[in-house]
Amino acid sequence: CRGKGRAPKEIALLAGSCVGVNLGTFCYPLVEAVWGMEGLTRVVLFDAVNQWSLLIIAPLIYASSIAGDDFSPSRALANVKKQLVSPCLLAMFAAVALRLAGLTLPSPVTAFTSSLAVANKPLALIALGILFDPRLKDGQLRDIASLLALRYGASLTLGAFIVAVASNVGTAVLGVVLAALISPVPLLTVTYAVEYDCDVGLGASAVNAANFFSFALLLAVANANL
Repeated sequence: CRGKGRAPKEIALLAGSCVGVNLGTFCYPLVEAVWGMEGLTRVVLFDAVNQWSLLIIAPLIYASSIAGDDFSPSRALANVKKQLVSPCLLAMFAAVALRLAGLTLPSPVTAFTSSLAVANKPLALIALGILFDPRLKDGQLRDIASLLALRYGASLTLGAFIVAVASNVGTAVLGVVLAALISPVPLLTVTYAVEYDCDVGLGASAVNAANFFSFALLLAVANANL
């Protein structure tokens, strides 16, 4: 990205969009439907690492890309501390603590959070539709195509390697790993675009395009004979 004379905020958005995946929109429900609780358990483990990538590594990429030579490690670490208390990580910490303690959530809390979970995905997609800007600037369509080619090219190459060398781990594991790898650009791309004053329309367009391609690829993986 740097070799094309782009503005630092464009570099930040494109580079930051390469980190992490959105598992909630398609991957979680598809994995649960095809591979059941066994597959769902494995995608949760994948997402535990994915959350750290999204909430810690991605902000560092945005900050360093925008700051350039003025990048300050101390300011970056302060931002990391802020991300450590984000709702997603706090929820993960709380869930791990409950699991280790052998406790479960009370039924009313489970019912309430379940209703929120059902509403989350359609609300997120509605927000993406509102932010979507079909009037992209010159070169931005090419940027989105390059971003998707990089993400899916790397993911499919890694997936093919895993299938070739680790076919004995079972179809559930292979299917879940492939599904997770080809999941779309994270929804946090739009959040970071707002936070770092990047092009929100470009970020939303990248997420929407990735949703389209990931949906097709995930259907292919779900129906593949692994």
